[in-house]
Amino acid sequence: MHHLHRALILHLRLVLVPLAGLYRRIFLRNTRLTVVTGTFGKTSTTRALKAALFNDGNPETNWNPESPVALELLRTSPRRRRMVLEIGIDRPGRMGAFGWMLKPNIAIVTSIGTEHHMSFGSLEATRNEKAEIVRALPPSGLAVLNGDSPGVLWMKDQTVARVITFGLRPENQVRATAVRMDWPRGTGMMIHAFGRSQPFSTRLIGLPMVYAVLGATAAALEQGLSLEEIAKRLQSLYPTPARLETVALRNGAWLLRDEFKASIETVEAALDVMKEVPAQRRIVILGTVFEPNSDTQKLYRHLGARIARCAEHLIFIGEKDLWDPLAAGAAHGGLGGDTISRVQKAFPDALEALPSPLGPGDVLLLKGQTEQRLERIALALMGKKVHCHVRKCSAAVTLLCRECDLLIQNRQI
Repeated sequence: MHHLHRALILHLRLVLVPLAGLYRRIFLRNTRLTVVTGTFGKTSTTRALKAALFNDGNPETNWNPESPVALELLRTSPRRRRMVLEIGIDRPGRMGAFGWMLKPNIAIVTSIGTEHHMSFGSLEATRNEKAEIVRALPPSGLAVLNGDSPGVLWMKDQTVARVITFGLRPENQVRATAVRMDWPRGTGMMIHAFGRSQPFSTRLIGLPMVYAVLGATAAALEQGLSLEEIAKRLQSLYPTPARLETVALRNGAWLLRDEFKASIETVEAALDVMKEVPAQRRIVILGTVFEPNSDTQKLYRHLGARIARCAEHLIFIGEKDLWDPLAAGAAHGGLGGDTISRVQKAFPDALEALPSPLGPGDVLLLKGQTEQRLERIALALMGKKVHCHVRKCSAAVTLLCRECDLLIQNRQI
């Protein structure tokens, strides 16, 4: 029923989008609306901004296609002064519809990456489509752009609105310095904005989350909050599930969950984080990587060598034609023998391939795509009962494993 309900919502786009657009113009005309988009980083940025604006340490975010966003808008009270929505696209022509429907006051763009190559064909086409949201801003609006991303920074000339950039480079108006990991508690940094500086401490882990904090800070400053207020509120923000989320396991080991998506940029970022983690043993559980426009053999050799530089064990969940170059790269980097292995089923084979016993000093990175249902591995490691052994899941990717009836049913396919 959950799956059918979501499918029905998606098919109501032609009805819901016009209704929501009228509702925005008539009833929500005084609501200051911030939208967040990008290839990756948008959910964490959305949650960070909600935490700053609404003083909520564990905010939810909306389902981001057009129809669910329209429903979210239609459910909003006209008395609401501020609103934050995450928006996502999967094909050309969709961002313009978002711009018309939402009439945003502020737009945050986090990144431009390869994830949409199958739909758009190139980074240039992707950035041009996503730029429709900053083109929709009025002259009184604000575009908050990742100044360290060339594809996002390009958008500064695509809008009549004022532009603020964020990032690590000194030319950004909102920037971070002295970034340091405080494993497993979070990340510390100094944020500088418009002549003022403030130390920040967040429970979020890794450089990708620094960008989420910076984007949210830039938008929150525009809405009247001080750096001090933002820093205090973001200190209590919980990580987004399955996006560089730290989990303490009962055996004393730590799990770094990042199994929501696996574009090459997010895999590289997760390995960068793993390299910084202080641990006796670092174990990488890797699913298949999404990179449609690259030399697959070269890509997996590169990743194997990268993993060898940041981990002592590698478990790969995927086909042999991908494993061979990955293993070759890992062996070239120094891993081999019983420290690398391949399994075909995410669950339970990956668990059985783990070195044992696991305990204090061990850190596991779980990285892959939602479609592989690696969440089952995380849930089992966290002590949940998992009986679903399906290799290929037919459920919609929007249905999480923890919500699925098969999780507790003894079914094998």
